[in-house]
Amino acid sequence: MRTIVASWRKKLRIHPAYDHQIWFSIAQQVILTILACLVLDEGEVAHGMGAILVGYWIGTVIILLRRPFSPTKGDLLFVRWGCSLLAAAVVCVCLARGLLTGW
Repeated sequence: MRTIVASWRKKLRIHPAYDHQIWFSIAQQVILTILACLVLDEGEVAHGMGAILVGYWIGTVIILLRRPFSPTKGDLLFVRWGCSLLAAAVVCVCLARGLLTGW
């Protein structure tokens, strides 16, 4: 696994501090996606999770392109917890608007 990460980092030329945050985030995304797919609502939550993942990765790519060698604490925080925070924010907004009536 370390050789995969080392070759990945060489190709992308990013700071080593991003490694753990990205792998942690990928593990979170797998768990959240599996949970979203288990909800029996004709795929609405799964589609929402797909939109969250696209938004998260767009934000992460922007961060990696802007500061590949000098990540700030905010950058590392977003890369690590951004997907979960976006998912929680979407659920809160949907509950506030009454879009998740079955919950």
